Amino acid sequence: MSLASTNFSDRLSRIESSQKRLKGGVVLHVGDNEMRVRSVSELRRAVAQEKTTTGFRPFAFLGATVLGTFGVVAALALRERILTPQIAALINNHPQLAVFGAALLIAMIVGFFLRLTSIKLLAFQIAGILLTMATLHNLAFWQPQIAAQVFSPDWVAHQTATHAARTVIFGQTTIPF
Repeated sequence: MSLASTNFSDRLSRIESSQKRLKGGVVLHVGDNEMRVRSVSELRRAVAQEKTTTGFRPFAFLGATVLGTFGVVAALALRERILTPQIAALINNHPQLAVFGAALLIAMIVGFFLRLTSIKLLAFQIAGILLTMATLHNLAFWQPQIAAQVFSPDWVAHQTATHAARTVIFGQTTIPF
């Protein structure tokens, strides 16, 4: 036997003995550090978790809720200012659903730039959108001049004619407060 085959046989026996000791695991040596992993997928998960950990941000939940409110105000203002008859005909059957979708899109885009993109924060954005959609008509009663400037005088007239002041509206259910 040559020297190369002897060294190779010795190396194979060392590998087999280490695999029996680790029970199918893998030992990675990086410099002086040694890390034991069971599989490559476990290693990938460990590296991915290290990169995505940003810590707890308590004010992010408040920011996400306010972002949902901003999305509704922006979507309604855009709808009142630049709504064409063709678009109005398309959303005629479901105007609240169209506002919800536009508000969610606006909130998600702005949230992307503000780094408010987790699933939990998206849920808070949706909660802010729903809460604002249920209560925004009260602005027409409390501050009609501001509401007329932000949205339109027609929107203020429609809200005061169809809704009561100091209420929360979910679909067809009106809850006074």
